[in-house]
Amino acid sequence: MLFMLVVPVFGTFVAPLLKELGFQATFFVTHRWMDDREHFMTWQEIAEIHKMGFEIGNHSWTHANFSTPQNAARMAGELALVENELKKVGVPRPLSYAHCGNDFGPEALQVLREGGFRFARRGIPPEAEYGTLQLGPAFDPAKHHPLLVPTTGDAYPSWNLEQFERAVSRAEAGRIAVLQFHGVPDTAHPWVHTPPGNFRSYMAYLKQHDFHVLAMRDLERFADRANPPDDPMLRTRYPHPKGGDLAQPKEVVATRADLPYWMDNMRNGHHYTAAEAARVSGLDERSLPAAPAAGGTLRVRPYPGGRHPRIGFLDGAIDPLRGTKASVFLPWDPGSYVVVDRQVDQPAHNAFVLFFRERGVQLRFAALILAAAEAVFLKRAIVLSSPGTVFILWSILGVPLAAVAFLADRAPLARQLGTVRRFWTRYLALALTTGLMQSATVLTFGRLQVGYSLALFQLSTIVSVLLGHRYFQEKNIHKRLAGSIVMTAGAILIVAFGS
Repeated sequence: MLFMLVVPVFGTFVAPLLKELGFQATFFVTHRWMDDREHFMTWQEIAEIHKMGFEIGNHSWTHANFSTPQNAARMAGELALVENELKKVGVPRPLSYAHCGNDFGPEALQVLREGGFRFARRGIPPEAEYGTLQLGPAFDPAKHHPLLVPTTGDAYPSWNLEQFERAVSRAEAGRIAVLQFHGVPDTAHPWVHTPPGNFRSYMAYLKQHDFHVLAMRDLERFADRANPPDDPMLRTRYPHPKGGDLAQPKEVVATRADLPYWMDNMRNGHHYTAAEAARVSGLDERSLPAAPAAGGTLRVRPYPGGRHPRIGFLDGAIDPLRGTKASVFLPWDPGSYVVVDRQVDQPAHNAFVLFFRERGVQLRFAALILAAAEAVFLKRAIVLSSPGTVFILWSILGVPLAAVAFLADRAPLARQLGTVRRFWTRYLALALTTGLMQSATVLTFGRLQVGYSLALFQLSTIVSVLLGHRYFQEKNIHKRLAGSIVMTAGAILIVAFGS
């Protein structure tokens, strides 16, 4: 059973119902509509579904049509973007994929192979017409390739229990009925909406008739991925391009426009294999022209692309473009080179200017200034009254401001309250730790000078770095710790010299 787009009700209704019934399912996630927080889930909410035991699949970043060579050229980068966001919230790298818009082609399949994906779902086309009550074939492991698992039934608003029974009845004689749901409900995409009452009746039917409901990953026990069948769909492109013309990636077009130069660049300069040169040019290896004889003493050449310019930290360069790079060949070893890169929109400023232009850095400095100003007012209030009185008034007077921030949030009020109800223990822990932190702060200000207190607060950076690494998988832990130790040393010096 497959779910697309992950709308909020998946976490509050669909996933709990499936778990209660003992069913498995795969929830495919795309960033395409995530800015619409009213109708689509956040990454953290998706992580909660993973924690319930369900598989999370990849549905690309933009939900584009990857059936053409031009779009398939950026598909690997889009998959990596989704993987990176899932990793931040503790969801493992997906090994199942859903072809966006049910579109697929040979280039997209090659990207999935190279990415190590095990299974990929396509739609009911081309065997059946999309948007109709027609049914697609059941998945036959002896006939269908694991990266082209057909959809048997694609749920629409016009579906009913009879149509659902027709779809699942195809699960027989070694065949698996694959069911696809987009939203239960999906008010943002009403043409693929499933009423919650209908969905509940569908699930009750499966339970009453002892169906085994699986996730995509569970197909592993039925499919021989090491020896997949020769599926005719491997040589099919859906939808068929209008006029028969295929849009090629810009780098392929540029390479073909000056093929002799780029063949010399790739084969003689960068020592590309025939397979790598074929990938950059979009030509078959057998049709590649011979590389011209090597000559000249040129030490800097444009980077051809096709081969990743890095040998490490590949996540730091997703879909690298060749138009911003040049290769510098080492004089003592013409076969080795260094790739020099520059971001397309990178301004010509030094690192410190770029650092302070970051919006997050600016906001952090603003927060530090406000925290210092708050410390002055806290200290004066403590002098006039007592730490206990200041803490009580701080808590009460902060309520109106918190209410304004709560109402100003873009997410609907009902959804925010629903989130609080679902994760009330976390919000309670937040309230307790914040209260304890602020009470400790006013007590500290009552005993120490403001400058000493703020300096000692920097000791928390070590704890923050460790917790960020532990719970949010933040990288470069050793560098972060080194920086926090420097801050701690500075705080100690402030206190030591001040006393």
